[in-house]
Amino acid sequence: MVSHVHGDSLYGHWTEYEFHNYHNEPDYFLRCVVTWAPDGVTLTEPTGHKLFIPKNAFIGGR
Repeated sequence: MVSHVHGDSLYGHWTEYEFHNYHNEPDYFLRCVVTWAPDGVTLTEPTGHKLFIPKNAFIGGR
């Protein structure tokens, strides 16, 4: 998984993350929700699992 801004994967944060049960549901990623907040980004899976990436991890102090 990579979180990045402006479509530039060199300007972002790489994280190895295992999604839950996505193999069995073709629309799994369409049902995920991404929420941007001042302190970072949260990805919420349909299962309720959440991945939080702090803002400073993907902007690198820029």
